[in-house]
Amino acid sequence: MLRIMLILSLFIAHLAAKINISTFHSHFIQKVTNDQNRTLRYEGEVWFSKQPFAIKWLYQKPHHKEIYIDASSAIIIEPELEQATFRRFDKKEDLFTLLEKAKQITPKHYVATYKDKKIDIFLSNGVIRRIRYKDRLDNLNEIVFIDPKQNGKIDGEVFSFQIPQGWDIIRE
Repeated sequence: MLRIMLILSLFIAHLAAKINISTFHSHFIQKVTNDQNRTLRYEGEVWFSKQPFAIKWLYQKPHHKEIYIDASSAIIIEPELEQATFRRFDKKEDLFTLLEKAKQITPKHYVATYKDKKIDIFLSNGVIRRIRYKDRLDNLNEIVFIDPKQNGKIDGEVFSFQIPQGWDIIRE
């Protein structure tokens, strides 16, 4: 899931250049549907800043999880497991190449591919409203942004995090 969140985050960054986004903030609902038509529902909030590049995905339901992404790494904080995972990205240039190849299908629809998987991004009045893709397990993921705000002020503190003493730290 982290890899796809990184791709989506970078894709949003790429779209930011095309549709004039410097910041993005929204609540979201993510639905993951498997091939038996069973659906998991997640709810949370996302923040994106182009300069400096920073993204935070905050999952609030059904479980709390925080994902912080910058240009070279991601940190996943999972309070229920009392652990934080730090991941470095070695091939970010490949990801940016992928994003450069994203195609505008209509003024409201962009498509990128990653490892033969299609990522659809839908806009309304120039605002990102929905993302849809199939993950590596072939589950359909759809993220719907609720009352998204673009180009508003975001307090940089939202991208700060602290890991409590005694938690497991994983470095990948």
